[in-house]
Amino acid sequence: MTNWLLVGRRWIFLLPALLLVTTLSAASVTALEPDFRIDLSTPTAIIWTFVSVVAILPAVLFMLTGLVRSLSARPAPTDEPVREPATRFVVIVPAYNEEKVISNSVGSLLGQDYPAGLFSVTVACNGWDGTARIAREMGANVHETTKKGIGKSAAIAEAMHALEIPEGAYIVIFDADNLVSGSFLRALDGEIQASGALALQGNHKPLTSSDNLVSIGIRAAYRASSMFYSVGRSHLLRSALLCGTGFAVQASLFASIWSRVRTQTEDIESNALLQLEHQLGVVWVEKAEFFDEKPDQIVIAIRQRVRWMVGHFHTAQFYAWPLIKHGLRHRSLRSIELAVYYLFPLALFLSTAWYLLALPTMFVGLGIFHSQALAMTVAGTALGMVYIVAMPALASLLEQRSLRPRALAVAARETFAALLISLVVWSIAIILAAVCLRRKDWIFHTPHKAKVPLPRA
Repeated sequence: MTNWLLVGRRWIFLLPALLLVTTLSAASVTALEPDFRIDLSTPTAIIWTFVSVVAILPAVLFMLTGLVRSLSARPAPTDEPVREPATRFVVIVPAYNEEKVISNSVGSLLGQDYPAGLFSVTVACNGWDGTARIAREMGANVHETTKKGIGKSAAIAEAMHALEIPEGAYIVIFDADNLVSGSFLRALDGEIQASGALALQGNHKPLTSSDNLVSIGIRAAYRASSMFYSVGRSHLLRSALLCGTGFAVQASLFASIWSRVRTQTEDIESNALLQLEHQLGVVWVEKAEFFDEKPDQIVIAIRQRVRWMVGHFHTAQFYAWPLIKHGLRHRSLRSIELAVYYLFPLALFLSTAWYLLALPTMFVGLGIFHSQALAMTVAGTALGMVYIVAMPALASLLEQRSLRPRALAVAARETFAALLISLVVWSIAIILAAVCLRRKDWIFHTPHKAKVPLPRA
């Protein structure tokens, strides 16, 4: 059913159809029982308390903390001792029919400002096109999986089994479409030498091949997440989140968690495995920048988020309660927060379903509110707008370093686009994800096309 909905433009009719069905149903009840009313106050209070605690308050707290730290950041001292590179890195790039963009990752990785003897780049191909040939011609190692189309996590696992991993090395994972700054590995090495970090996440920045409303909105949201959310979360919990690409984990540790992955979102799941099995957070390395292609078509954005939310749902099913127990036993706020984070898809589904049911019910006069519930809804929505609207706007202005009319106009345009993506794309994706929960496959492959030069700093 979900595949059928996402063919062509059929997804456009999903939310209007649901609203129409709800409105007609409520109107029919009102016509049959003119004096009958449904008090929406109690379910509203329950749902919005849950949504606020799980999705809104943590995000706003991390964002505001990141904003304060960004505004108060001081330039790094110039007299810090320069360490000679010492960490060995094994970079693995899983690729499924990525001949259009494989030169992005391979070219920027082979061009790293890092001693050639201390890192290798292997492309784990599990598709049918010319990806393997292009990667070989560029100078990368290539491992072609024994079966095609086996998926990202399986391709990485098979490549690791085939490679000789130097003792003490770190596994670094990049998607095929990524562009990596030349100092990425050097930044990771500096952090590893300074703190002994075993799991690290690089600074994830958006890359788009066009400039339409979809790409602008997604880019604005990711910019805010990188500038504020990741910084604030890392500061308050001493842990960022693995985001699926641009991350590094010590090889033996990586092997131990990767063999246990069982969802479509191996990155989200790996955070739980690191915390539960090893009591480890993820170190955020702000200077390790890379660029990840984002969709510029709304149907692709929806499909991508359907897969994320299904995997996120499954991760919550497997790990939310164990993390809560672990957090209480070890007095670990990080474990409890991660369990709460895993409940985000449920919060998103409940809030979306609430709007789809409550608004039409109120529109036809069937539903009624007490003032306290209405105030809670307004307050929760306003707080959510801080995360969805205000933070992308501030991130845009900080990146432009200007308050001139042109900069304000750019920020306004990006903020509107981010709001539109949030309301439309995520609302449709979470409804479709709820329908897809029984699926255990990859669901949708995201096509890439942004063969572009590395953005200038």
